Amino acid sequence: MIWQIEDTVTQSARLAGKRAMVTGASSGIGRAIALAVAREGARIQSSDIDPETANEMARMIAAAGGIATGRQCDVADPEEA
Repeated sequence: MIWQIEDTVTQSARLAGKRAMVTGASSGIGRAIALAVAREGARIQSSDIDPETANEMARMIAAAGGIATGRQCDVADPEEA
């Protein structure tokens, strides 16, 4: 697997107490952003068009010590975004 999560998410607390909604968090740049922001201490809402992969990403962050939730969201659909 190309993307790996470290044993613990929080390496610094620069974003402690902050929240971030990351779209496309299940893969690619969105995934890297979700992990990086979680490592800085922010709570993450992992959003993706596929609810299963959004929840999987949230579980990965939580398993590593972060706080995250998963949510299905299609940002191309004005009623969902």
